[in-house]
Amino acid sequence: MRKFSELLLVLVMSLPVPGLAVKPKGVDGLFKFQTDSIKVVLDLNTGSLREVDNLLTDNVYLISNDTCLIESNGSMIDLAKVPMKLVKKTKTSCEFVGKSGDMEVVRKYVFKNDRSYFDRHLAIKNTSKTKSIVIKNITDCSLDFQKPFESVHYHNDGMDQMDPGSEMFHEMTKPVIYQNALNIFMRNSEGGLFAGLKYPYWKYLVDNSSMKLNYETNYRIKPQETLELPEMFCGVYKKTGYTCRKELDWKPRILITEQEEMDWGEVRAMQRVVGDYIPEEKCPGKGYYLWLNSWWANPDLRGKIDEKTALLYCNQLKKCQQSKCIDALLIAPVWVGWAGFIEPGPEIDSIGEDADFPMNEQIEKVLSFSKSIGIPILAFCEPGSLNRHYRKDKPDWSLQAIDEPNSFLNQKCWANDDYANWFYRLTCNTIDKCGLNGWAWDHTWVHKPMICYGKNHGHESGNCEFQQYRNVTGYIQKLRVDYPNHLFEVYWGLKTAGTWAHKGLNTLENIYENGSPCPPGMTMADDLRFQHWYNHNYRFFPTYMNMGHFNFDNKEGNGHLYSILSVLSASSHGQLNDWTAFDTQTEADMVFAQLRKWKSWASQNIKYLKDRVDLFGQPCRKNGIDGTAHIIGDRGYIFIFNPCNDIKYGSITLDEMIGLTKGGRFSLEEISHSDKKRLGVYRHQEDFVFAIEPKSAMLIEIKPTSEKIDHIASFGADVEIQPAF
Repeated sequence: MRKFSELLLVLVMSLPVPGLAVKPKGVDGLFKFQTDSIKVVLDLNTGSLREVDNLLTDNVYLISNDTCLIESNGSMIDLAKVPMKLVKKTKTSCEFVGKSGDMEVVRKYVFKNDRSYFDRHLAIKNTSKTKSIVIKNITDCSLDFQKPFESVHYHNDGMDQMDPGSEMFHEMTKPVIYQNALNIFMRNSEGGLFAGLKYPYWKYLVDNSSMKLNYETNYRIKPQETLELPEMFCGVYKKTGYTCRKELDWKPRILITEQEEMDWGEVRAMQRVVGDYIPEEKCPGKGYYLWLNSWWANPDLRGKIDEKTALLYCNQLKKCQQSKCIDALLIAPVWVGWAGFIEPGPEIDSIGEDADFPMNEQIEKVLSFSKSIGIPILAFCEPGSLNRHYRKDKPDWSLQAIDEPNSFLNQKCWANDDYANWFYRLTCNTIDKCGLNGWAWDHTWVHKPMICYGKNHGHESGNCEFQQYRNVTGYIQKLRVDYPNHLFEVYWGLKTAGTWAHKGLNTLENIYENGSPCPPGMTMADDLRFQHWYNHNYRFFPTYMNMGHFNFDNKEGNGHLYSILSVLSASSHGQLNDWTAFDTQTEADMVFAQLRKWKSWASQNIKYLKDRVDLFGQPCRKNGIDGTAHIIGDRGYIFIFNPCNDIKYGSITLDEMIGLTKGGRFSLEEISHSDKKRLGVYRHQEDFVFAIEPKSAMLIEIKPTSEKIDHIASFGADVEIQPAF
C-alpha cells in the first residue's frame, strides 16, 4: 500500500493547548485537527463532526448532522442533544464526556500524523450502583452532508457463503452467509470520503448525502461497568485513476463473484486502516519463520497419537532438525495428540472446571523429544465440532437457538462469559503444560446468525452476536498479551466474523484450503496468489497476515522454486505443506537446498516482505500475468509470475504507484537464479518493459544507481504488453 508523507499534526483550537504554540482560529466553540491529508472540525459543545476536509483533493465535506443513537431498555438517547464536555486533549486526541440519566458516554477522537483518517471511540458507563442497563441498539457513524456526493458504495469482505452441505457442521439448515461489513465509500470524481465501524455485523442506510450504520448489542451493562463499543473510523482518499476489479471466468469457492470495482486509492486507504488495527505480531523465532504442517505434509500422522505414531512423530521431528530450515512442527491431531481432527475425543470432553490438560505417556514422549532436539511443537483445536463435547458436565452451556426447553445444540455458547473464560484457561494450561510455541483454531467457532435463549449464560436472550464476538476476540487478544511471541493462526473458525476479528493473530488460512480446487489449468502456487490477492484487496488484510504454503515438485506443477517465490511474495512467514523423503543428512541437504537459500534471503530482506503493492490485476485471470512490488523508499523487490502456457510481456512504470517514493534513477536485476541477469537502468517514471517465460517466476531487485540509462529489452510493435495498472 502507498505510504503518506509524515508531517507534524497541527491542532488548532479556540482555546490554547498545552505544549502547542497555536493561534486561535475560526469560530469559537470549534475544535480543529489537521494533518497533511485531512482536516477535521468538531463542535466543542457536542463532540460531533462539523467538517471533514480532503486535503488530497482540496474538497470540503460539510456535515449538517452527526448523530449517535443509543437505544436502551428505558430510553433512546441522541448524543447530538446531550451536552458534551471536553475533558482531555493531547496533540493527537481529544475526549468528550456527556451524561444522560445513569449513562455516562465518552467520545474520544484519535488522530495519527501520517494518516488520512481518524478513529472515534465510544464507551458507555453505567453510573448506577444498583441497576443494570440493557443497551439494545447503536446507530453510529450517522452523518448527513450538506452537499451530496456523486455516488456511494458499500463494501463487505467479498466472502459469500460456505459450501453447500457444510451446514451440518454448523448445526444449521442452510450454508452460513459471510458478507461481513467493512466500510462505506462516498465517491466524487477526484476522490472522496470513507467511513465505517471496526465490527463485522453493522447494517447500513446510505444515499449520496448521508450514511447511518446500525448494530444490535443486546448487552446488559452491570452497575459501574463500562462498555467499550466498536470504533468508528472516517477518512479521505484521492483516486489514482486505476481500477481494482475481479476478472473471473470460473466460479471459485466461497467468494462473491459479482463484479465490484474500486479505485486503487480506495483500496489502499482501507488497507492502511486495517493494517493499523491488525498490527504484525511477532513469531517465535528471528527472521523468516517456517514451520512444517504435518496435516498436509504427512497424512499418515493425522490420527490420535499412540505408541506407533509417537515414534513416527519423533522421527518427523528429527527430519525437521536435519532440514536446517524448519523452525517448528505443527502436529495434525487436535489437542496435542488426543484425537484426530473432528474425530471423537472423550478425554477432552471430560475436562472439567479445573481446565487442566490431561497428559499421557505418548504425548509426553513426543514433547520431550521435541524439547531435546530444539524443534518446538505447535498444536491446534476445534473451537466447535459435532464430535467435540466441551464441558460435558455443563450441557446447559450449549447454544440454545430456539426458545424451547432442552432445545440445545452441541456447540457451546461463546456469548457465555463463564464458558469463554474456561476455554481461555484451558488453552493457557495446554500451552504451558506442553511447552508449545503456538496454537491454532480450525473448523466451526463464531456462530452466525447467533441467536441463543440460554437461561444461565449471563447474556440477554435472542441476538447474542455482539457478546459472542466480544468474547471470541477478547479471548484471542488476552492470549496475545500472555504469549507475545507465540504463533497464533486460524483456519475456518473466523470467516463468519470478518476481517476485524483477526486482531492478535499472526496469520489466517486465506479464503479456502490451498488447491481445493485450483483455478482451471492453474497450480497450487497460482491458487495461493489468487487467494492472497483477494485477502489483500477485498478483505484488506495486511500482507503479513497471509498464510503461505510451500510445496516441493510433488504438489507444485511449476516446480519448487515457483512455489517458493509465490509464498515469499505473500507474507513474512510460511508453512511447508509437502514432504520429500530422505534417509541421510546428505540427502536432506539436497532436498532442502533451495528452501534454505531462500529462507536466508527472506530473513535478510524481511522488512520488504511485510507489505506489497499488487501488479497486473487478479492472478489466474485469462492470459494474465501477475506480480507484487515490495518497495521502501528507493529500493526493493518485484515478483512477477506467468502461469500461462506461452511467453508474456509486461510493463511497470517506476513511480509512486509501486511504492518508489524516492530516487531518480534505478538499476534492475533479476536474481531468481544463481546467475543474476542485468535488466537495465531506468529513470523515475519510465516504463520497465520485460518478457517472462511460460510457467515461470521472476524476482527482480531494484535499487538506486548513478549509472547511465540503459534499456536492454526491446520488443516488436506486435507484442501485447500488459500494464501493471
